[in-house]
Amino acid sequence: MPCSAGVGRTGAFVAIDMLLQRLQRLRLRPPGVAAAPDVRAAVDVRALVLALRRQRRGMVQTGAQYEFVYHALMDYLKEGLE
Repeated sequence: MPCSAGVGRTGAFVAIDMLLQRLQRLRLRPPGVAAAPDVRAAVDVRALVLALRRQRRGMVQTGAQYEFVYHALMDYLKEGLE
């Protein structure tokens, strides 16, 4: 069995990076082009984590790591509103 040390933590950081990149791409669109379904898809943490887990088992392993992804996303979004 391959070593899984750090896969969960790495998955959390990969997920955060991917979410922020998605949001950046939405921000680059002309005003009014990003529809609500696009925004929902861009910040769908559950779907992203499931996709990562299909590629590598164990990505974002714990509830704390999953929560960390959500908190990082929320902090980024709050910063954009200030």
